[in-house]
Amino acid sequence: MHSMAYQDNITWNTAIYVRITDNEKKKGLYDSVENQTKILKQYALDKELENVRIFDDEHKKGGNFDRPAFQQMMEEIKQGNINCVLVKDLSRFGREHIEGDYLLEVFFPENNIRLISKMERIDSYTDPKRMNSIEIPLINLFNEQYLLQVSNSTKASLKMKRKEGKFVGSRVPYGYLRSPEDKNQLIVDEEVRPVVADIFSMYLNYMSYHAIAQKLNADSIPAPAQRPKQLNGKEVDLDSIWNANTVRNIITQPIYTGDMVQGRSVSYSHKVKKRVPLPKDKWTVVENTHESIIDRETFQIAQSISAKKSRPISNGKHSIQPSVLAGFLVCGDCDNIMQRTTSTHKGVKY
Repeated sequence: MHSMAYQDNITWNTAIYVRITDNEKKKGLYDSVENQTKILKQYALDKELENVRIFDDEHKKGGNFDRPAFQQMMEEIKQGNINCVLVKDLSRFGREHIEGDYLLEVFFPENNIRLISKMERIDSYTDPKRMNSIEIPLINLFNEQYLLQVSNSTKASLKMKRKEGKFVGSRVPYGYLRSPEDKNQLIVDEEVRPVVADIFSMYLNYMSYHAIAQKLNADSIPAPAQRPKQLNGKEVDLDSIWNANTVRNIITQPIYTGDMVQGRSVSYSHKVKKRVPLPKDKWTVVENTHESIIDRETFQIAQSISAKKSRPISNGKHSIQPSVLAGFLVCGDCDNIMQRTTSTHKGVKY
């Protein structure tokens, strides 16, 4: 394909790309997608750009390019259906400078895509030299710095809220709801309070995680993932069931004692979503922030049982699942904890 930089009478099949996040909309920092669209449609008309199509990524952040409308636009570009991209400014295109630089400086030129950014008065067709200057990478870099500032500000705000014992998680733990008066305050979900209490009761009666999950499924108790749907009056997914991991997550959560435990992990940076678990002494723990469902004594006994049952036993070659009585049976003469041993006779283990 020959470069369009010096060709005339080109038909510009144009994609208008608009984007705004909920946070930007709330703060009134940028035009709504409706206003962006209106402004850019008029601009396209004035510049005689043709076959205009709108690609709208409302509610999507610019920290990466994995956005539905953006990816749809890129697919149309690869198929040769679009050769001009029009945005209000480069921050709407994206706020990640590495991939953004590649798209604007390599991919678009290689595929003869005309880029127009109205606010910065950038037009790769009428002024191709400007696209090769240091200006474009600098604009992208400054746009990304905005994300970094927002990330740091958000982290500082969340840290302060955690220290104050306010719940800042995105998903409320099973058994609790957000208070209607304060979204950072937890209140007991009375409808499922008995379920949480029954789980701890069954566990203290030496039922395994798996057995408890089977009992809950047999009783047709909707799994925790389905609770938000129930609250919103939506149909419950019957394929979503309780399992051992779900039960274990409830048994090991201090939040049921009324204590708020948060900050168990930290992200690498605003660009990398992977989180790193923190040691227990780095967690943020605030006691008595909300009503408890389980008393502290019950919770501690459950943790003691869990610790004993999870301790591996080795017979020298293989690990053996410990007995449910491990750590509880003691010798009547010396008071030492009794240990289980195995022996094999004619290939049979006793």
